[in-house]
Amino acid sequence: MRRVPQFLTASKDTLIGSNLRQAVHQGAANDQARYDMCFAATLAGQAFVNSGLGAVHALTYPLVVEHGIGHGFKCGTPPSRYGV
Repeated sequence: MRRVPQFLTASKDTLIGSNLRQAVHQGAANDQARYDMCFAATLAGQAFVNSGLGAVHALTYPLVVEHGIGHGFKCGTPPSRYGV
């Protein structure tokens, strides 16, 4: 894994661990926890984009739609298994 995704993932995990329970239970009463959760989602997206896995995920969408194969399952299965 590259250093940037590792840093982003670690930062995201810290934010989620510190704020998820408060954001869920306190909702609109805790704007900071909600902001931190939104920021964690942004960091997760940046980590995903910088991990080099975008093409793999994008290529699975036609298989999901055309063949009813689950996206998560397809991402972890070699293409040769389905003759692709």
